[in-house]
Amino acid sequence: MIEHSPRVNVGCGQTPTAGWMNFDNSPSIRLARYPSLVAVLTALGLLRETQREFIHFAKGASIRYADATQRLPLPTSSVEVLYSSHMLEHLVRSETRDFLREAMRVLRPGGILRLAVPDLEICTCLDRVDSKNSPSCHAAASFSNLASASAGLMKPIEPCILARL
Repeated sequence: MIEHSPRVNVGCGQTPTAGWMNFDNSPSIRLARYPSLVAVLTALGLLRETQREFIHFAKGASIRYADATQRLPLPTSSVEVLYSSHMLEHLVRSETRDFLREAMRVLRPGGILRLAVPDLEICTCLDRVDSKNSPSCHAAASFSNLASASAGLMKPIEPCILARL
């Protein structure tokens, strides 16, 4: 039997990938480990119905907690594929750099990093909104420069638009 390196979905939210390791940083993921605390918070009216539903879903879907801008709970060079969809646009530049460095740490040599981001042509907030404290959208040239600056671990890239919704 051929053994494969794990495939990882980081920032999966409510769309974990079957058969993969799925990580998200939602507080609901942490709460899913403490049913008694969920019961108390529910009794006190501190959890909305949508939060309770996601807590239940996350537990059943085996979604694990991880902050993508910190150390992922995975060994170095252990991951075959790392996928993240619509997460980068929620990070500031320094967090994006941290995530990319961490992704490169856990990927095995020849591993695949696949990132899905919003349509870059309509994402015009980079220079007008970007600051150290607010999320930014990464334009194609900026993302390529960011990849180049990530500890020299990534090659500059060209965006690949597969489909438009």
